[in-house]
Amino acid sequence: MFHSSRVCLWADTRFFSSQEYEIHQGGTRIDATLGNATYLAVYMLFHVFLALYYFLKSQKNAWRILYAALFLFDIFFVYQTATRGAVLGLFGGLFLSAIVFSFSAGDKRWRNFSYGAITLMVALAFIFYFAKDSKFITESTTLARVRNISIASDDAQARFHIWSMSFKAFKERPILGWGPENFAVVFSKHYDPRLWSREPWFDRAHNAVFDWLIQGGILGLISYLGIFASSIWLLFKKFSAGKTSNIELSVFGGFLAGYFFQNLFVFDQLTSYILIFAILAYLNFLVAKDNATQALTLKFSQGAQYVWSAAIFIALLSSIYVFNIKPILANASLLSALSSANSGNFEEAQNEFKRAIDLSPLGRREAREQYSYFATLIASRQEIPEAIRKSSLDEAIREAKLQTEDSPLDARSALFLGSVYDAAGRSAEAFEAFKKAQELSPKKQQIIFLVAQHYIQQQNFDKAIELAKTAADLDRTYADAVKNLISFEVYAGKNDLARDEISRALDSGMASAEDLKNWGSIAVSRKNFTLAGELYMEAIKLAPNDIQLLINLAATYYDAGRPDLAIAEIRKAIALEPKFKDQGEAFIKEIMAGKKPK
Repeated sequence: MFHSSRVCLWADTRFFSSQEYEIHQGGTRIDATLGNATYLAVYMLFHVFLALYYFLKSQKNAWRILYAALFLFDIFFVYQTATRGAVLGLFGGLFLSAIVFSFSAGDKRWRNFSYGAITLMVALAFIFYFAKDSKFITESTTLARVRNISIASDDAQARFHIWSMSFKAFKERPILGWGPENFAVVFSKHYDPRLWSREPWFDRAHNAVFDWLIQGGILGLISYLGIFASSIWLLFKKFSAGKTSNIELSVFGGFLAGYFFQNLFVFDQLTSYILIFAILAYLNFLVAKDNATQALTLKFSQGAQYVWSAAIFIALLSSIYVFNIKPILANASLLSALSSANSGNFEEAQNEFKRAIDLSPLGRREAREQYSYFATLIASRQEIPEAIRKSSLDEAIREAKLQTEDSPLDARSALFLGSVYDAAGRSAEAFEAFKKAQELSPKKQQIIFLVAQHYIQQQNFDKAIELAKTAADLDRTYADAVKNLISFEVYAGKNDLARDEISRALDSGMASAEDLKNWGSIAVSRKNFTLAGELYMEAIKLAPNDIQLLINLAATYYDAGRPDLAIAEIRKAIALEPKFKDQGEAFIKEIMAGKKPK
């Protein structure tokens, strides 16, 4: 309980102080040291109900005042995380607790207290609904996020897409699921191309029900739901028998409901696991203490007791070292590697990456990916000693290959391997790795682009364009996919195909003058001056005051053997921008002398 107040005070200092503190993943939302605002929200959600429990159980007013203060303090920080699932789960859980308490309390004062709480929460809900467009709500980070909840929002649509993918995967393996920590495989195989605008990879379904369907199938989900159902049933049973008070029934019943609700939008992690198991253990203690039977006593000699005690102690220490200390050291090494890389100490970074990978299998995938990314970034930096660049690439390739062996169905592992191969100049091996990634995730546009790019390098333009068109057709709202297709068509000299796609892009407002300028540059590099001229003229229609476009068009005309048209465009540029007159006239003189202006 009091540890939660220390966490809050740290977050509070970071939230209100003008001093700069490191931001983890919460952005403008507080996250303390837990790394994510959602993690802090669920942590504080537990402590809100614990504070309420101790407030109701305490007999002394001094303790009640203290727990009431902690209760309000914890609610404030759930609110400040702006985590909608936790905020709504907290509100709903407390509302349910108040209802249960009002029906089960024997003392009239406590019933009146719960009636007041219910009235307050109903009033707050009505005020929020009718004042949702007020300045107070729209300018509040938390209230605005709650106000903007909509099934049509980007966040909601992304959740629906992920849940749909999860359900498809569940139908594929309905009984036992795909196994723990295998959502990445599901995400790759059943990737919905409409997720292109979201983060590139998800390792959870962001819904506890679907997470358990993936991890353990229908049997896993039944087991998970059974924990909540059995806990509620046992609480009610013990309350009906007079073995527990209405405080346990109302507080823990409301907590389990609120916690389950917020888990429909997020996922469990270490912090929530520790706390939920502690709560469940306490509930087990409450319901089992009256059923305790005499413990079975085994008699051992004093010498045997020493031997068994020593063996258990050694086993415990060994397990702590293997399962706790080594992963902590590996994590520290990974953080040290990233810090060293950022500060330019590349040799130290390399050593720390290798140490993080070797120390523990827990987190090894993350360490391998970060090492691959590091090796890729420094590969072309000539100021870094070649020995470090080469050894980093060689070791990163080896680790990336091992990761593909550890996760043979995960497209992400193959993608990282291909990227390191590319950085090392091993194009053929990169191509094979990217094709493997595409096989594992056939609808992920990012991977299709990479395979298509390699076909371009191989001069297999038809195959490259076929793949690029596949990526674009998966979701035509993905502007970069359409633009990549056009770039490939222009590069391959497929003028008619390029014109059709560009016309569609212009009609939809997807293409800008800058896009047309870029495609024009590609056409010029391929000596396709006819198409380049058309593209620059279209760009000028969109940006008539851009003299650089006129100059580019003039250069294209000159390269196409039409110096007269080139001079005409330069004169237009001079008329548009008088400051360009001296330079423009110099260009004209060079053209008239048969020289290409520089």
